[in-house]
Amino acid sequence: MPDPAVDLSGVHVRFNDRTILQDCNLRLGAGLIHGIVGSGGSGRSTLLKVIGTVIPADAGRVTILGHDIDQCGGDVLASIRSRIGFQFQNLALFDSFDVIDNVLFAVTGGDPDGAEVADRERAVELLDSVGLGDFLHRHAGQLSGGMQRRLAIARAFAPRQAMLHIFDDPVAGLDPVTSSRILGLIASRCRSGTGTTAVISTHEIDALLAICDLVHVIHQGSIIFSGTPAQAVGNRQEVVARLFRDPVLHRG
Repeated sequence: MPDPAVDLSGVHVRFNDRTILQDCNLRLGAGLIHGIVGSGGSGRSTLLKVIGTVIPADAGRVTILGHDIDQCGGDVLASIRSRIGFQFQNLALFDSFDVIDNVLFAVTGGDPDGAEVADRERAVELLDSVGLGDFLHRHAGQLSGGMQRRLAIARAFAPRQAMLHIFDDPVAGLDPVTSSRILGLIASRCRSGTGTTAVISTHEIDALLAICDLVHVIHQGSIIFSGTPAQAVGNRQEVVARLFRDPVLHRG
């Protein structure tokens, strides 16, 4: 595997009296597309937030883009975050912003009013790619749920310096045709020669297997399997086999 973009060792995360991640170990090679698969309540979203430096680990070591997060000062941590594009499960859009300003916020690092021509061109291109080119000046809060999800995906690709893209349930609520198109778009952008790493969590397992280099299964807060899609489908562990062979679970 290439040098890791992400390296988690013995990570624990607790919320109040509940353990979410427990002795979680995960190594994500740079320049690859990684799928995160697990049943509801397995810790998938929390794992992605640790990878995205949104929440800290209570114990263990978290290394992102070559930096030990616990050892980073504020400026270094801000620099790391500027290289991460994150599509949150709850989308976290600015509802009162225009569609284009939501993307420009990420392109410019928080200053859409100071956007230059090249910034706007980048934002328009990203929005065109997810089918929102005709809605640039509509408020994000006026979009349908599926359109908001596509906007969040465009925003995740917006940071110019991004080397790590994280997608938490990017196609939830989208029809199968749109889901395949969006996952294909994610794959094509991440394979465009920029060396970026993608981490995708979704219930659309068949579509995920078609685009991922490696798949990682999380169960009860720990990674219990990492391997190629072919190895995942052929794995005999009960939890892994159930995830990759049960068509009901494939549909989430």
